[in-house]
Amino acid sequence: MSAKCPACGSIIYSRRNVLCGVCGRRLPHELLFTGQERENVERDLAEAKHRARLATEARLAREQRDSY
Repeated sequence: MSAKCPACGSIIYSRRNVLCGVCGRRLPHELLFTGQERENVERDLAEAKHRARLATEARLAREQRDSY
């Protein structure tokens, strides 16, 4: 079940943000990620961006190689 903003009732789509994306009110601490959870998410995002960058570079290298 999705967490909801206690002020407006909208679904909280990101527990990393301290403010509700709809009404802008501050979300209660218990609805947010802990420091460790936030670090884990940030690490996972950084790794995913790195993998995507490597895949793009490999694709561009293949396209350049194949165009000769």
